[in-house]
Amino acid sequence: MKALINLGIAVSTAILLSGCFGGSSSDSRSGSGSGVAASTDFTTFVKKEIANTRDDREAVNINSVKFSFNDRNNAQAYSDLFSQ
Repeated sequence: MKALINLGIAVSTAILLSGCFGGSSSDSRSGSGSGVAASTDFTTFVKKEIANTRDDREAVNINSVKFSFNDRNNAQAYSDLFSQ
């Protein structure tokens, strides 16, 4: 019985502490100071990058970009990129 109580306390502590940490070591807050992470639509980002394919272009740093995947169920999301 004592082991079960200790297990319950350990699980409760783990659950409570998991809410204290964001799980990310980067600061990807929006510039407005709202404290909300800025999110970039992945489909829009990809289309913009494909449209800008100069040979002398610098690589895009995406390490701090937080993507949202809004077209996850849209089979036609990229169809305009491959039109004939």
